[in-house]
Amino acid sequence: MKCKLGKFGIVLALAGFLGTCKPSEKKDDVLLWAIAGIIANGVKVNTAAELAVESYDNYDNNEFGLVTATTINRWRSDWAGQKPASISGNLIILQSNTGAAGQEFIKPTSGVYVYSWPNGGGTDINFRQKRNNGLFDNVQTGLPDGARTDAFLKLYRIDLSKDLVVFAAGTDSGAGTSASPKGGNYQTLGRGLYWLRYWGADAKHVAVLDGPISTQFSASDLTASGTESSPPNDGTYSVKSLRTVDNSVLVQPVENVIKIVRNPNSHGVTGLTSSVFIADARHNTTSTEREFVGTADGTNAAEVEAAKKALTEGHLKGAFFAPWLQVVDQTTGRFKSKAAIAALWSNPSGWGHAENASANGYQQGQTYLHYCRTNARSMVTGLSTFVILGRPTVFYENSFIEWNGLSANHPDPTKRTLPAGSPFATDTADLTVSTGGSGGGPTFNAANAANYKTVVNPNATTSRQTLIDDWNYKIQ
Repeated sequence: MKCKLGKFGIVLALAGFLGTCKPSEKKDDVLLWAIAGIIANGVKVNTAAELAVESYDNYDNNEFGLVTATTINRWRSDWAGQKPASISGNLIILQSNTGAAGQEFIKPTSGVYVYSWPNGGGTDINFRQKRNNGLFDNVQTGLPDGARTDAFLKLYRIDLSKDLVVFAAGTDSGAGTSASPKGGNYQTLGRGLYWLRYWGADAKHVAVLDGPISTQFSASDLTASGTESSPPNDGTYSVKSLRTVDNSVLVQPVENVIKIVRNPNSHGVTGLTSSVFIADARHNTTSTEREFVGTADGTNAAEVEAAKKALTEGHLKGAFFAPWLQVVDQTTGRFKSKAAIAALWSNPSGWGHAENASANGYQQGQTYLHYCRTNARSMVTGLSTFVILGRPTVFYENSFIEWNGLSANHPDPTKRTLPAGSPFATDTADLTVSTGGSGGGPTFNAANAANYKTVVNPNATTSRQTLIDDWNYKIQ
């Protein structure tokens, strides 16, 4: 795999940690102090372009990012002799689910450990945690904090300076149809890769397996449940060892996303290229475009209130409709070829959706901003640009589950979560659009809308508190 290495330089991305000011206030003095601290401590603040890794045309040649069953088997046959030059430790395969009875796991070999990912990790399976970003609280869509990340590394004895971690799935339960697509596992596997990269893991130490184990490994390469590796829970590596690396550009807070939506070609967000391509990955199995177009009561908000719907419906203005299943081969459950994926992103008509009729395809040099409802489906489209095409890629972490609840203009004043004029309000026609909204703006749900007042802070001055907390953990 070809890794794009950028020039060493101090970027203003640390502005992401300056959460004491309102988005509209100047932060010059604090920025100067922060940048001086970065220089003094030798921290490498990476841009989106520097973090992207480009796949070989033949995925079998990749040794990180997106790897294949062929490569895994080559490594298993002789890890000591076949492991990548950049890896001095072990191959650690984490399976999010199992294969057929009696063939549930890839068989461990010398230097190759295969763990049941949920074993002992429990809720870590989707790499989600309830976090408070200063604006949005108590919804389990955030990446795990430092303590939980270190507990994970300890559980599986992972050393991110030596080992190669591969996230894999035993089976793909999808039928290969719009109602039941293949490739859903990448929503989980992708978050694993995204999570470790965010905390500072080098690209060469993290990978996702292309396709499920069950259809790509022979019986002799598999083993029954109970004979896979047992989590030792004695690791000593901590993300604090990555304190000289800042990859936080991958996680974009809503205050940055608002700037991008308003001015996608002149946004002023550091760490990104000057132009941003916004991609909405929300394929709905009931009706593909249901969430994107803003169908009333079309978006679930059960994480906020059981059996309830979003406060507003629609999509980020200017977003390209990119249903996640279309980057996956629906026959095999593996990603489409690199050439096919590149063609898809550059040609709006290739997606086959009327919603993209007047849209432009991706232009060379743009940064992708992926989102969906909870940043799960967008992991699939995100992998296609981040580790296959090797293009600058970032994510709106809290995605639409947060965006739809930031209301200062709901027709029912009792449902508004923010005061008039709030810089965080997204329920305006210049930020959210739908086919059913007044003047093309958002569609407002009424009786079935979740009570977002329980999770939105109307007095917020920042939406990046989790980034601040995570950085403080790394350097403590």
